[in-house]
Amino acid sequence: MLSSLALEFLEWGGHQAWWLPLFVSALAPFIPAAAFCRESGTSVDLAILAEPGYSRWAFDSPTLAGSADAGINCNEEIVVFLSTLEAACAMLACPCAPAEAAKMTINLEIRLKSYIAHPMTRERSEIISIQKASGLNRARSQAKRKQTLAAELEKRGMSEADYAALTEKANAQFFTLDGTVYIPSRNFQSFLAHVAHVAPKAVAAADYQIIRTAVQVREPGLVTDRTVADAKVFGRYVKLEASNERSWQENSYIEDATATGTLDLDETMLSPKDLRQMIEWGAKYLGIGAARSQGFGRFVITKFET
Repeated sequence: MLSSLALEFLEWGGHQAWWLPLFVSALAPFIPAAAFCRESGTSVDLAILAEPGYSRWAFDSPTLAGSADAGINCNEEIVVFLSTLEAACAMLACPCAPAEAAKMTINLEIRLKSYIAHPMTRERSEIISIQKASGLNRARSQAKRKQTLAAELEKRGMSEADYAALTEKANAQFFTLDGTVYIPSRNFQSFLAHVAHVAPKAVAAADYQIIRTAVQVREPGLVTDRTVADAKVFGRYVKLEASNERSWQENSYIEDATATGTLDLDETMLSPKDLRQMIEWGAKYLGIGAARSQGFGRFVITKFET
């Protein structure tokens, strides 16, 4: 949208030299220096362009040749090619393009005392949707439950075999890669955001609203040295939300597991020392995964290499 407005402005005032300083001054905050370069190719401060006597823009790139093709009426002293602001800002030939912030790579290794994932997957969500829509849990007899479920499956074009396969996936207790348990990137990212949100100010050096920008967890996340076959079962009574009734619930968990992953840190937003401090605080007081209030998900850092 900004590009089309800029082009209209150029077409309107291209035949007048007086509008150039005003135009540059107005757009300077929004366009990186890469959009404006001297004919020599050296870096130039945007303020220079607004000074009297500097009214000629020249671009060496062949893609920026021929201002007439852009529909701009320019006088003899001004050569402007700005068919879109994106084209000018993406000019690769100009050495004055601002460099991206350098990212520091951190190799992280943690030791999980215990970990329950209990993932909410698409399959689990679909099973819940089917059971609610069918009224399965409201039916009092087994025959009625089977009947209502069959009717809902037929409506959705699913067979009993499809439902059984979906149920098996929905009951998965961990996120896995070829059977190996891992903590997805988004989950560890959420852990960091939680720490930034609730930790004391002396600990949370980065605000929770910017932690996702300061720290990126590379895919797939933190991969453990445990498989589903290593899991044990934790059972307990869980209070239902709608009543005081308790139901028995079981979850698989792994213990004494090592998990490794890679983080990309923007040092201009957060220092490695502060990031480690945040992770250590969250590892001790919050944990990661499910059943954290019952002591699961706690861990310690065993390696933090930059």
